[in-house]
Amino acid sequence: MGRKSTPSILGEVLASSQLGQVLMDDLRYLLQEQLEVLALDAQHRIIERQTVFQGTLNSCPVHPREIFRVAVMSGAATVIVAHNHPSGQPQPSTSDRAFMQRLAACGQLMGIPLLDGFVVGLHSYFSFKEAGILPKTVEKRIEPLKTN
Repeated sequence: MGRKSTPSILGEVLASSQLGQVLMDDLRYLLQEQLEVLALDAQHRIIERQTVFQGTLNSCPVHPREIFRVAVMSGAATVIVAHNHPSGQPQPSTSDRAFMQRLAACGQLMGIPLLDGFVVGLHSYFSFKEAGILPKTVEKRIEPLKTN
């Protein structure tokens, strides 16, 4: 059996503000919405960064399964998602907020928590973690297996 190669480290996440600036540099001038997943190891080092959706001028159809596929395939301990608003305004929409809550619930269920979510505008960004919206914990309802 061969040894498993060590994943390359693409960067280390030290703070939401540091990552927010990097994401602004990369996403703020895009003309279409784009959603990226950053998969992190247990030390918050980025081991995978992937664009999973590219949308239209004002929407980006997203499903959690593609986000968590990246996380599972890369062996991530946690994930961060980010998308831009081509309008330049970083304020999350109602659907952005609902989607982040859904991702947080999916992540908790899978054991791969959503560490933060970003909306990137032209001159600033919105971090769900900095705003105190994430991390959210979902009530655990684990029922034991029943045997007959």
